[in-house]
Amino acid sequence: MLKTTKLLVPIDLSEYSLEAVKYARELVSGKETQIYLLHVISVESQCALPVVDQGSESVLREIEEVSLAQLETLNRKKICNARNIAYVIRRGLIFREIVKFAKDEKIDLIVMATHGRTGIRRALIGSVAEKVITHSAVPVLAVKPQLLREALLNENEIEVQLHSSQGENNNNKAAKENNSQNHSLELV
Repeated sequence: MLKTTKLLVPIDLSEYSLEAVKYARELVSGKETQIYLLHVISVESQCALPVVDQGSESVLREIEEVSLAQLETLNRKKICNARNIAYVIRRGLIFREIVKFAKDEKIDLIVMATHGRTGIRRALIGSVAEKVITHSAVPVLAVKPQLLREALLNENEIEVQLHSSQGENNNNKAAKENNSQNHSLELV
């Protein structure tokens, strides 16, 4: 069995990411495991040398303070005020900060939610979970939130219905062709 003493849960403060926290809590229930809730503030620069002035630095500090307060509120309201949870705020490229934190803190397992982006949104935005899985030396448990699972089930049901109605139409068409062939055979 995997011994987990340090668990990392990257959280973007969305409802989706809270599901990863629930999974993490279930994985460590009854164990003395430290859970780190990591929120990364994206500060991706478009130029080679990042330009940070005092104004933007103060804005980033304010965002960090607000994010920390939101993490604490989430813990009180949604995560049952767990005492083995530490809050960490970082700045940078999200997937890199997650991978770096996991390495630096010798994390045993990363538990993170997926957002279910597909198509052009995934191509433009990318998948943080996919990048973490690709670049991390630490095992990653990717959690598909309940809302996404339900949406996918509904999509799959629609696909099944479409294919089954097409299948029925094809079967009816084939049956009619067989009947017409049978009749023509009887006439000959």
